[in-house]
Amino acid sequence: MSEKKRASQGKQDFDAYDALLAAEGSAGDGKQPSAAKKSAGKSAGKAKASEGAPAKKRAGTAAGKGGKKKPKASEPFDELDEAFPAAQAKKAKKKPKASEPYDELDEAFAGTAKGKKAASGKSGEAAAAKGKKSGAPKEKEQETDPYDALLATGENKEAAAPARKRKGGGLGMAAVLMTCILALVGLGIRQVRAYSEFLEMRRVVEQQTFYEGTSVDGVDVSGMSLDEALIHWETNVEPAFESVSLKIEGSESLSAIQLGYASDYREVLRTAWSAGRAGGLEQRYKEVTRRKDSPTKFVVHRRLYSEDLVDQYVQALADAVDTPAQDAHIKSFDVDKRAFVFAESREGRELDQKSLRTDMISALNAGGGSVTPVVNSIAPEVTKADIESSYGMITSAVTSASSSSANRLNNIDLALSTINGTCLKPGDTFSFNTVVGKRTTDRGYKKAPAFSSGEVTQQVGGGICQVSTTVFNAAVKSDLEIVERHNHSIPVGYVDKGKDATVDWGVQDLRFRNTSDDNIYLCCYLTDKKRVMVEVYGKLLPDGQYITVEAYTTGTLHSETEYRTNTFLSPGKTNVIQEGRTGYTASAYKVRWSASDEVISRELLCTSRYPARNTIIERAG
Repeated sequence: MSEKKRASQGKQDFDAYDALLAAEGSAGDGKQPSAAKKSAGKSAGKAKASEGAPAKKRAGTAAGKGGKKKPKASEPFDELDEAFPAAQAKKAKKKPKASEPYDELDEAFAGTAKGKKAASGKSGEAAAAKGKKSGAPKEKEQETDPYDALLATGENKEAAAPARKRKGGGLGMAAVLMTCILALVGLGIRQVRAYSEFLEMRRVVEQQTFYEGTSVDGVDVSGMSLDEALIHWETNVEPAFESVSLKIEGSESLSAIQLGYASDYREVLRTAWSAGRAGGLEQRYKEVTRRKDSPTKFVVHRRLYSEDLVDQYVQALADAVDTPAQDAHIKSFDVDKRAFVFAESREGRELDQKSLRTDMISALNAGGGSVTPVVNSIAPEVTKADIESSYGMITSAVTSASSSSANRLNNIDLALSTINGTCLKPGDTFSFNTVVGKRTTDRGYKKAPAFSSGEVTQQVGGGICQVSTTVFNAAVKSDLEIVERHNHSIPVGYVDKGKDATVDWGVQDLRFRNTSDDNIYLCCYLTDKKRVMVEVYGKLLPDGQYITVEAYTTGTLHSETEYRTNTFLSPGKTNVIQEGRTGYTASAYKVRWSASDEVISRELLCTSRYPARNTIIERAG
């Protein structure tokens, strides 16, 4: 084999192993063996196999000359095979390892040298014998070049032929041999150097620490393992951010974790660790060495807080702090004391959510601190003083029952006590018959004078019309809406004509509606002086106004005399069986007055007609 071929073969071997190492490097990264690794293994095997056959042939020829086989010298790449036991085992499993071409060359050298030495001995003895016979002087024997013999054996297939003596050929063969030896030595040196460089690249890229020139958040992590870096961040770096606290004065302390602190330091450290650990050996080595001159900086991204969580906390605190103002209001009405019971007003509280949110975010950005929430007071719109001056007795109405009989007073007092304390809510309608009920003896009512069809009769419950009349006048003066009212058939003596209101169970009723925005309370009672009192309590009329009822007689209805014949009467005799009575018409007005006693309005309230009654006289027929 020529020097050029041997050099080419050495390069093929190195390239094949380089490809194999690149594949092993990828496998070292935790990946499956790549196609490059398989291809490299196949290339190396083919290279060895292609040289194995002629080498074995030459070695066998040399050995056939009587040379003893020299032990196989270890190649530099045998160390690589030892470094990759899995690859070595795989190759051994496929087929027996072919001997390297240079091992066979060494063996050929050894065999040729021994064969030549033996041939030289025999040839010397023959020449001496011949010299003795011929008497010729003894010449020095020229030593045959073993490499020449190997070439003659392997390439020209003349291994069995005896070596020929060449005059003047020894020097040329020595030069060829020396050239071959120098080529082999040079190739070996290059291979050793290349292998040394390979080992260095492999050592650099496979180190189990961060590569030199790697920093994370300004911290040089070169020389740290990934676990060491993670522990360092967990114990020395992140706690400084996680422990940021925010004290809310009057409430609680909040940690950054509670407010949504987050960090991607784990992902960043793993990314920094993985950089330069993928790809071929040479590619990885270039990346790592480049980093020494141009350090690579990695940045950890942190979220100090979540604005959504800050807003949620602010809202939760507002829900706990905010209290609406409470206006003073009527708690109840004490009928016995005829007075309102008022609930005190109360100031409200409202958290300034906007300022608290701004202060919290500023404190968190500054590394923590304390924040004082701003709570504003909300004044009530209505105080107790206001309501006390606005509520009370709106008006009252009074009629005299001093001339009433005991039974009539009983009936009046019973009806008044039934109505007393009645509350009308806004929009409610009062019905006298509904509230008082049917007047019966079972309920305590007694017979007393009452009007019926223009006549005065004794009726159970007689006298309660004075109660309905007094209630009617009080309702008008309280500015309530009159829904139903009827006048008596005969003018009554306790009110002016046009101001009365009669009731009759199932026939006539007194009804009025609460048109105000507040509750109305009726207080009704009979005084010791036999006065019928009806008081209306609620929100006073605005601006000190008050209402009166004015009634006027608008007409007179004259009665006539009616004569009837009575045959039982003596001639000239008469008998008045019905006294005549003059009738009237009247009108009532609702008059609104100002606080300064000026008439604001006057409106017709109702009209009344009290029919006249004829005089009936009997006379003899």
